[in-house]
Amino acid sequence: MDTRLLYNKSEKLKLKVDWIKPIDNEWIYCGAAGEVKWNVVAEELDSFFDGDAFYVATTRTNSFQSDRDDLLSSIQNLVGKKNFIVWNVDFYKAIEFNQIGVFRKGVFNTETNHPSLKMSYNKMAPGSPDKVKGKLVKYRKGDCLSLACSNGMYLGAFISQKFNKYYDFTLIEYLKENKPTLKDFTNGRFFGKYREIEEGTYTPAIEKLMLPCLDIDANPAVEKVGSVQLIEPLELTSYGSRKDIADLSQHYQEDIPLRIQRQINYEKWPDRLFASDRLIEMKAILNEHEPLTQASQNTGESASAQQDNSI
Repeated sequence: MDTRLLYNKSEKLKLKVDWIKPIDNEWIYCGAAGEVKWNVVAEELDSFFDGDAFYVATTRTNSFQSDRDDLLSSIQNLVGKKNFIVWNVDFYKAIEFNQIGVFRKGVFNTETNHPSLKMSYNKMAPGSPDKVKGKLVKYRKGDCLSLACSNGMYLGAFISQKFNKYYDFTLIEYLKENKPTLKDFTNGRFFGKYREIEEGTYTPAIEKLMLPCLDIDANPAVEKVGSVQLIEPLELTSYGSRKDIADLSQHYQEDIPLRIQRQINYEKWPDRLFASDRLIEMKAILNEHEPLTQASQNTGESASAQQDNSI
């Protein structure tokens, strides 16, 4: 199969995979670059997959086919360094590796869409009823949320996806005494990086943190301040989970000084640090051809009137 066709097919089909959860989270640690537990990787590949032929989808120009004997050696320069997926030849089973040193296993859901179906899943999802345990969820992809913390401060985060019973939250650079407005999102910066999707070509990618949908829906500390139209596809740089808003706030306060410093370093040495984890302008992932929507509350307050970030 042509490398570009292989990559594009993988990107479409992975949205329809049921990921196996051995614990609360489907992601399993195998080690980042230099610390990879090759015995774990080898055992999972051998036990999970049947057959002797596989596809490895990594970028549009570098995806390839491998046999069982060469599979482990063929991905040794990828594990813990790149995002990629290993598929069996019929695209029924998949193991997805993330560059931060984790992987997850899954099976294509044959009860929803057949692999030959050419309809875009991303275009179907926003207009489809979205429920958890029979209950319609409150928020949608692109919703911008104000999160009240126990210390009287407010975080800003947007819904970057909903997956199964979880919202994927992406934080913006915001922790202040006033609620964020829609302008704080559209003119702000999010937690992310630029990811190389093929040699020499980069695209903005986001950090995702999962929180349970029903817990968030019932939490009075969460308030929608507006919505934005996000680009498709929205690339991923890292995936994790948090228990609640307090846990999310702790992550923000621990991570924001590092991202601010990396952003300062990037501005000094842009060629060297372009793809580092840092703060990315929100405009990079907004669909400029779609209108922004705004909640009924007044969001015209100038960001300059807000207090400086507190860490």
